[in-house]
Amino acid sequence: MTGVSLAGTQLRVNTYATQDQEWNDIKVLTVNGARILIDKSDLRIPQGVAHTVDRVMFPLPVGDVLQTLMSDRENRFSKFIRLLQETGVAQSLQGTKSYTVFAPTDSAFTDGELERLLEEGEAARALALKHITPGTLYSAGMLYYQLRESMSPPNQIQLSKEAGRVKVNNAHVVSRNIPATNGVVHAIDSLL
Repeated sequence: MTGVSLAGTQLRVNTYATQDQEWNDIKVLTVNGARILIDKSDLRIPQGVAHTVDRVMFPLPVGDVLQTLMSDRENRFSKFIRLLQETGVAQSLQGTKSYTVFAPTDSAFTDGELERLLEEGEAARALALKHITPGTLYSAGMLYYQLRESMSPPNQIQLSKEAGRVKVNNAHVVSRNIPATNGVVHAIDSLL
C-alpha cells in the first residue's frame, strides 16, 4: 500500500510475516523500510493517528527503481545500469509494478567483465534479471533464511540474515533499504 506524506513524498507500507531471533512467527509492519513499533502505534493525536518507527525514514524515494540507481550520490551502480539498459531490462523497472533489486556496485565487476557479459546476449539479460525479485522486500521483512524467485526463472536467490547483516547468495549487502517509488534497492558487493 502506498500513500503520500505531508511533505509530498511517497510512503510505502509493507506487512511481512517473519520470525524473531527465537524463531517465533511475527508480523512486521514497515513504512519505507522503517519498522513500525507495535507498542507505540495507533497513537491518537489532534490531527489523526501517529505511529512510531525505529529509525528516521531517510533517504526519501527520488523516483522509480531505475531513477534511484541513476541518482546514487556516489555513482556506485553505473556498470549495473549499463547492463540493465543494454539488455532491455531497464524499461521493466520504470513501471508501477514493485521490485526488489540487489544491485551490484561497480567494484563487484572485474576489469572487462561487463563487456564480456554484454557479448553473451541472452545470458547477460538472464544475469541482470537474476538480481531482481518481484515485490518490495525491505531488510526488516527478511527471514533469517529464505529463498526468493528472481525475475530469471528458475533461478532463485538465497537470502540469509545474521546479526543484522544480510547476504544474498554469496554477496554481502553493503547498503540496504534504498527506497524507490516502485520498490527498494539493496547494494551488494558481488554478482549473483
